[in-house]
Amino acid sequence: MDGQGLEFSNGMYEWIAFDQPRLLTTNNSKFKQRSLSLARIPGQFNDYVNVMYLENDRHLVIGTEKGSIYVFDIVLNRLVQRIASDSWITCVLKNNSKIVSAGKNRTLFLYKVGCPSKIGAFKNPSQIHGYGPKGIIFFDLSKSFFVLYNSGYAMLSLLNLKTRKIIKRFDLAAQFAKFNSDLAIPEPVRSAKAAITDFTVHISEMIAVLLFEKHDHLYFYSLHRQRFLRKMPLYDSSSLSRRLYMANSCLMYVRTMDGWVPGLRVSYFVVLLQFALYDQPQLPRKLKSVFHVVRVEDGDTTTFALDFHHSGSRC
Repeated sequence: MDGQGLEFSNGMYEWIAFDQPRLLTTNNSKFKQRSLSLARIPGQFNDYVNVMYLENDRHLVIGTEKGSIYVFDIVLNRLVQRIASDSWITCVLKNNSKIVSAGKNRTLFLYKVGCPSKIGAFKNPSQIHGYGPKGIIFFDLSKSFFVLYNSGYAMLSLLNLKTRKIIKRFDLAAQFAKFNSDLAIPEPVRSAKAAITDFTVHISEMIAVLLFEKHDHLYFYSLHRQRFLRKMPLYDSSSLSRRLYMANSCLMYVRTMDGWVPGLRVSYFVVLLQFALYDQPQLPRKLKSVFHVVRVEDGDTTTFALDFHHSGSRC
């Protein structure tokens, strides 16, 4: 893999490629590392990488603070496209020949590989309180042409990349308030608009697993039945200091290998929450983490089997 260049408008032909592998050792392990420096791009890289997305172990898509999208072909070892998009890109995704991105203005932009101009734009509420720290989050529904994303507050939208149309919107606000009627939620939180801060999807069951701002539960919502199935406590919000807020979250869906238990499919959701102090300038040293593993056993979604293990928290 020698690497190939990308021709820019100023006529310069810059070589952008992963360098030769270096052998690294850690304890008793050895592995090879290859590096790619986007700083080689002339006049482009006084910038920072915000997000990355890898499609089929071949195409690496990079979104930056200043709104550039870089599409890199790992097999050919070359940069194949650069796209100018919205600033502060919070999420990028590539599905076949389509690239989706969203940034500071909360507008979803749709591009086609090889085409420098956008082929679609979908506006969403721009209020900062309508989203979590991650902004808009995309979820590619397997190998289909559908992308699910949070489109402001308690709304999920389903985009068909082939037809370039929003084919379904899931407004969870009313159901969310009713579903939480049994919880002792403070009035300021109850009366405020609920905002999705993070989510992932159990694809085979089409169940969205969601976190909402200032709510201390994990929520399971059936996209087929269009109703909440269950909620699970993650932490006790009443025990938190008013100066403490959720600074970061991570939701992951993990499927086990087939054949571990005959006739039974088992999968897991991994939940990591990190809290920080509002008035603490050195946040990394004062992060408090809560970690959960949620076990989901196969079968009817009405009899969802949940088994979670809480490893405690630390400061």
